[in-house]
Amino acid sequence: MEIMKIKGSLNKGFTGGITYITLIPDDFEELNVTLSFGMREVKVIDKTLVEDIQTSWQANYPEPADDETIKEIIARQKGEINFSLFINDQFIGAAHRDDTNKIVKITKTDASLGFQPYHGRRGIIKIILNVISVVNDNTPYELKVEVA
Repeated sequence: MEIMKIKGSLNKGFTGGITYITLIPDDFEELNVTLSFGMREVKVIDKTLVEDIQTSWQANYPEPADDETIKEIIARQKGEINFSLFINDQFIGAAHRDDTNKIVKITKTDASLGFQPYHGRRGIIKIILNVISVVNDNTPYELKVEVA
């Protein structure tokens, strides 16, 4: 049963935390949380981006960066959104994986890597999106919580 589905978009340069809170029902056997986001690589290479890279480069090196170096720096930039999960203020875990689709499964006896099992009682679930980097405007994300 789906208990929460949130869709949103973030603008380039946003960093910070976004918190979502909802109730979870009594006696569920399994909790599934999915976070997905798009546009991980830089899509638009504009003059401002190149100028910012040159400014940072010249603060550390005596010569300006050449075109190849700038291309390499841009290719290494990526968007990253992770999440932390709490139930009734108890830390259950964090999904800090290098992936655009993070799927977490929690039962009474087992849990995905980085998470701990939960007894399945009713309560308040809090999910904090940890937005580390957004490299494109209108970067879409979706958070879904299901219980079975």
